Amino acid sequence: MIARLNNEKAVREELEKQRKELLAKKQALIAENKKRKDDLASLDEQLKKFSMIPFPRLYCESLDVFQFTNEFM
Repeated sequence: MIARLNNEKAVREELEKQRKELLAKKQALIAENKKRKDDLASLDEQLKKFSMIPFPRLYCESLDVFQFTNEFM
């Protein structure tokens, strides 16, 4: 009976150790996901700013040279 209780205690301690390790891993993954989410939000803002810049028309057919204007493509 005492051996069984000692075995159960050892198993519970091992499970508790695994639970704590998994919890630490989960917290690390949550932090990494938050960082990536913030990076994506930052990229989204940069893309919005970039898309607001008007692109010049690059090619003029009559002159066959590159010409810059303030029009959108």
